[in-house]
Amino acid sequence: MLRKAPLGPWALGLGAVLVTLFAACEAPPPPLLRVGLNQWPGYAPLQMAEQLNYFRSKRQVRTITYASTTQVLRAFRNNSLEAAGLTLDEALLLAEDFPDIRVVLVIGSSNGGDVVLGRPGMGKMSDLRGHRVGYEATALGAFMLGRALETAGLRVSDVNLIPIQSDEHENAFKSGQVDAIVTFEPARARLIEGGACVLFNSAEIPGEVLDVLVVRRSFLDKNPEMIVDLVQGWFKALAHQARNSDDAFQRLSVILQRTPEQARSAYRLLTLPDLAENRRLLASRPPGLRSTIEKLSTVMLKQELLRRSPSLDALLDGRTVEQVARGK
Repeated sequence: MLRKAPLGPWALGLGAVLVTLFAACEAPPPPLLRVGLNQWPGYAPLQMAEQLNYFRSKRQVRTITYASTTQVLRAFRNNSLEAAGLTLDEALLLAEDFPDIRVVLVIGSSNGGDVVLGRPGMGKMSDLRGHRVGYEATALGAFMLGRALETAGLRVSDVNLIPIQSDEHENAFKSGQVDAIVTFEPARARLIEGGACVLFNSAEIPGEVLDVLVVRRSFLDKNPEMIVDLVQGWFKALAHQARNSDDAFQRLSVILQRTPEQARSAYRLLTLPDLAENRRLLASRPPGLRSTIEKLSTVMLKQELLRRSPSLDALLDGRTVEQVARGK
């Protein structure tokens, strides 16, 4: 009867190597952080940060530009994104259906970049009574329109509303499909150049049109270092824009499909808070953004954009900006 020879050290070593190789083959792929943005200039520094390789985990961070906010929200709802740049009111609306989202960065404040434009000859919001008004049927479009109508003592029923995605705003206005449009850069500048009249702009409601970066809590909890890397890259891009503006605005002009001077003009209508201001807004106790959200949600509830008041303690997450400030 034959007996099996005992395995030698070399065979045991080979077996250990094979087990390690098989385990490596079965290891899960590294997480991918997909950040959805529309063509708003305030988000472009994130794309510039990606161009300049400011993200350490550059193979895992990917900015994705969509033609409209509607498409960004759809992609987020379909689990095609882990993070997104949104206006604060859009974030509040999204939080009703996705209570696990977290605001980790205040990107900027619009100071005239969002507008209601009317046809030549129109000079004030009250001129819109009975006319066709185009707007993107998202939280921001409805919010801007509602606030603009309030200033003129008009109600939504006093105008004829036409939902139009933001990438179609320019053509809709130029073709005569609407008499006025609620829009933002880059369509804003091009339509004004073509003779459109500014009837209302976000500078008239300071601090109410804010852009923020939202992240799924599940991703944030599992991959906090990637969100820190993303936010660090954002502030590196802002620093580059401040110290090397010619290069920065050349890059931004390509991203925005405008000339460098037009890109500079767009940023004059924005305020991009620095790290210290972000810490005040998100990480202080209470967060500085809390009172802004309370006022904003009151307006949105009145306009029936929200069904209920948001849970602010859960929504605002200052951990990331605190880690960035500590250099972690």
